[in-house]
Amino acid sequence: MRELQEIYEAFKAKGLKLNLTRGKPSAAQLELSEELLALPGAGKYMAEGAMDCRNYGGLQGLAEARRLFAGMLGAPAEQVVVANNSSLALMHDCVTYALLKGTCDSAAPWGKQGEIAFVCPVPGYDRHFRICEDYGIRMIPVALREDGPDMEEVERLVAGDASIKGMWCMPKYSNPTGTTYSDAVIGRLAAMKTAAPDFPVVLGQRLCGAPSDRGTSGDREHAGAVCAARAREPGVRVCVHLEDHVGGDGAGAVCGVEGKREVAADENDATDRLDRTN
Repeated sequence: MRELQEIYEAFKAKGLKLNLTRGKPSAAQLELSEELLALPGAGKYMAEGAMDCRNYGGLQGLAEARRLFAGMLGAPAEQVVVANNSSLALMHDCVTYALLKGTCDSAAPWGKQGEIAFVCPVPGYDRHFRICEDYGIRMIPVALREDGPDMEEVERLVAGDASIKGMWCMPKYSNPTGTTYSDAVIGRLAAMKTAAPDFPVVLGQRLCGAPSDRGTSGDREHAGAVCAARAREPGVRVCVHLEDHVGGDGAGAVCGVEGKREVAADENDATDRLDRTN
């Protein structure tokens, strides 16, 4: 113990000022997009639909921005929410709203349904797991293979236990292994039957604008296929898709929800939920 203390004191004596924040761009990277901050130019603040960008409102996000991301998400622009925060904040809000109010498919808030659980592919993203830890959500580990999570185990678990309310996924360049889910795994996630009627697959998707590393599957398949396919599958509920765009965690986030009902994803809450709860 004394030896460890001496090593610690030696590091302190160096007076280092290190920023170990993960994923934080360097100053040189920020300078690449600095000119974008001055666009579209002085006095040009009116967006489509007479939206004054200097003011409040437009909870779903700018129509132009929603159209931009619609193709990446595989969802109509009308079902895309562009929010001014990180995907982690939006995912946290989704879980919090579900605990307090339930989803659009819940008979009661998750917080009033007894113990609930999430399927967690491992190794996985510690920030996702921390959300579960903070709210007392039981985490069920499932092995992450080279082509994605062990789908035999996932399907067995979610089909037989209604207390399992969701699943964390990073289908492309999964943190920390860099795994990209195969087309077969994406298809099974989209089609799997769940005992819980209010079960979302929550996807944290990074670098959606990067070129695909698959000859047959583009970013749309890995960014929105689960969302779109689960919404269209008979008897299967709507899936939530949350993602950072190319700028990184602090640059903005997009949510695409395909189907008749939306799960709240914007920090100001989705219109559908406001209509239902007020």
